[in-house]
Amino acid sequence: MKDLILHNLSKRYQKNLVVEDLSLEVKEGEFVSMLGPSGCGKTTTLRMIAGLVSPDEGQIILGGRDITFLPPEKRGIGMVFQDYALFPHMTIEDNVGFGLQMHKVPRSDIKGRIDRALDLVQLTGLQKRYPHQLSGGQQQRGALARALVIEPQLLLLDEPLSNLDAKLRQEMRVELKDIQQRIGITTIFVTHDQIEALSLSDRILVMVRGCIVQEGTPIEIYEKPKDSFVASFLGQENFIDGKVVSNIDGLINVKSAEGLVLFAPANSDMKNGDDVILAIKKERIKILPEGSYKDIENNRTKQNAIKAKVEFVTYLGTTIQYLCSLHERRIVVSVPNEACGPAFKKGDAVTLLWEPLDCISLTVTKPSS
Repeated sequence: MKDLILHNLSKRYQKNLVVEDLSLEVKEGEFVSMLGPSGCGKTTTLRMIAGLVSPDEGQIILGGRDITFLPPEKRGIGMVFQDYALFPHMTIEDNVGFGLQMHKVPRSDIKGRIDRALDLVQLTGLQKRYPHQLSGGQQQRGALARALVIEPQLLLLDEPLSNLDAKLRQEMRVELKDIQQRIGITTIFVTHDQIEALSLSDRILVMVRGCIVQEGTPIEIYEKPKDSFVASFLGQENFIDGKVVSNIDGLINVKSAEGLVLFAPANSDMKNGDDVILAIKKERIKILPEGSYKDIENNRTKQNAIKAKVEFVTYLGTTIQYLCSLHERRIVVSVPNEACGPAFKKGDAVTLLWEPLDCISLTVTKPSS
């Protein structure tokens, strides 16, 4: 088996604890993303796995072998860096073959392995080009070929898509996942981009201050964030704080500071009087002209409905975003562009609707920077 096990890893830089008692198991063939803000310890963790940084405490096991203090070249790990780290004076062919030479692979085998690696990343025919003669996406694929040509047990990716433009980044996400699935290599991917993590991963680890605060599948992380920090980092923009008024049949009734009465799914430990934050996904909110929803005055249904005013309209092509205000609170609504342009303009009075199940009931978490 080629499982990776991290056991109680810690790393300090002077008095700053960057990774704290981190434990993790990655199964063979799994694609795991470490997602978090700058300074959360994700890259330091990756560099400890690669052997570029030594842990102060803990153990790293790969394929049943303790590699905690092995030099990088003896770990059986391939790594792609954020800046690709291609040698500018070497052709792509020589860049890809460099690791094979360092591993003393017989010269008779090197050419065939280079060709197979370049074919895997769709760079066949570009062997003699230098890095400056390649596009950003081609350089990224060249770096990936160099990491894979040594046939590693584990592939480490340190924000490899961050230097690409938006269109190319989207294309490379598809290619990267396709290559990983075809060869079945165990992969750890470091990113601060939630879209990359959601679209590529079998499992996501959300990190803050050197610790894993939540892990799960992309659906679990997005639909059921553990707290307000995770929800915010995964792209949630709408938060309404209030107190629990009642908890009946799996729904809590929440009263906000503005006097809004809202319904949301209950967490098992919530009771009357508890403070709560409701996170509402912007794509789940319906926006209607004011007065078109008759039950808003007496709230005869348990659908959430509030009156608001459009403050700002953003046209994004396939979607339209409305920034709406209610007293001092702002709520973002994202709707498909089905009418060839915005249906509302700045200053319009509207009603915002969403189902209780489109809310997430959260506890308050304020991680320090």
